[in-house]
Amino acid sequence: MKTIKPAAQLQDGEEVKVIIQRSKVSLVAVWAVETAIIILLALAIAAMLLNDSSDNNMRAFLPLLIFLIPITVGIGIIQTRLNFKNRMFITNRRVIYERVENLLSRKTKIIELHKIESKKVVKEGVLPHVLGYGTLKLATKSDETTYAFPYCDLPKSKLDLIGELIAATAVLVRSQPPAHSHPSAPHSTSRYCPAGPPA
Repeated sequence: MKTIKPAAQLQDGEEVKVIIQRSKVSLVAVWAVETAIIILLALAIAAMLLNDSSDNNMRAFLPLLIFLIPITVGIGIIQTRLNFKNRMFITNRRVIYERVENLLSRKTKIIELHKIESKKVVKEGVLPHVLGYGTLKLATKSDETTYAFPYCDLPKSKLDLIGELIAATAVLVRSQPPAHSHPSAPHSTSRYCPAGPPA
């Protein structure tokens, strides 16, 4: 089985603990538009073939409509591959979020674990509860940004592990000694000597 690794280079001593990927339920959203287009094309082709009285000018578009069906299927296959390239890697130090929207858009967001304030899986509606998927949301402390990873079927055990990693990293950061400032030069103390009596 091929090992999945993040595109970002890991630091020394950094290890991937959790890999989060899109659930297969996300294929419903990916193929919704393509399926509708294929059905419309098939209906248009059937109408032209069954209707003998159809205009010859309309029949001229028949080869184009037939050609568009495999093109639409090909686009759906590409979108399926891109969909599963959306990943979130949780290491013992950071969150590496790889987001792919299309062939030309690939973004990698890196979040330090100790900056994460809260983590939760949100399930809105009936289907997420029935099919067991939701949206993982990670909220940060500093910039008050929430990073959402939709269509994930993250089990509670992995969610608890993420919480443990966040807590362990926060403790490690707090335990580190503050940066030492350069010691300042000792202040010279001048001793007051009273003047003697005039000669």
